[in-house]
Amino acid sequence: MLFAQIRALLSELELEPPRLMRAVRAEREANRHLGAAVDVAGEIESLELTAEDADCVWNDWVDWSVCQFTCGGGESIRTRKVRIMAQGHGKACDGNARESRECTKNDCPVDCLWADWSKYSACSSTCGPGTRSRSRDFRQAAEFGGAQCVGNTTQTSDCNLGDCPIDCEYADWDQWGGCSRSCGKGTRKRFRSIAVQPSADGTPCEEIGSDMEETSCGQNSCPVDCVLTDWGLWELCDVSCGMGVTRRTRSVQAGADLGLGYAGLACESLSENKTCDSGVCPVDCELSDW
Repeated sequence: MLFAQIRALLSELELEPPRLMRAVRAEREANRHLGAAVDVAGEIESLELTAEDADCVWNDWVDWSVCQFTCGGGESIRTRKVRIMAQGHGKACDGNARESRECTKNDCPVDCLWADWSKYSACSSTCGPGTRSRSRDFRQAAEFGGAQCVGNTTQTSDCNLGDCPIDCEYADWDQWGGCSRSCGKGTRKRFRSIAVQPSADGTPCEEIGSDMEETSCGQNSCPVDCVLTDWGLWELCDVSCGMGVTRRTRSVQAGADLGLGYAGLACESLSENKTCDSGVCPVDCELSDW
């Protein structure tokens, strides 16, 4: 039927109701002139369309768009357009011309990030060479396949707060020297040298001790020579007249004889004698024999 063919063609052309009705009238006039026995009015009623009333008709949805992000969540959209606008008392289009949906729900890789270095610790030594260290932590740990942090969590460096004090050090003592006296009480000495000189406020040698020691020696007593007092006065002559003997004496003042030491020179004589003259003795008269 010619009208059916025209209607199919018009449908393919997506004509709106007013234009469709004009096309139907044109086809009716054509059929009348051609003498076609067609119930055009019935065909028109079958379309359920009038110039005054037409429901909205959507076109099909287009394909979903590519996700805007490759990770971490994004949005994909699709759209559609109105094929036939609502006319008269027709129903409006139901729904939206745009739809969206979440896409790429997988988490994005997060690279590791270092926090700032801490301050250096105190030097491990109060003097001389030492070490000090500092540390750092992760500000952000690597996640979901992100790049790991490169480097160490600790860092060590050399430090030196100055030379350490060095105290004086003596070498060992030398042997004792000889006694200052060959007998009696004397002294002897020994010495030591400085092995390490003090530096950097180290303890001076004088505070550690002397480089010389002295001790007594000579336990054996020295020999003591005999020392005598002066001579005493001569005693009276041992006779009252004539020639006799007189004597004088002296005593030991020092020497072994008194227990004052080892024997030295011996004592000389403690007494000496000499003759004395007491004058002419009286001579009595003597008679010869008768």
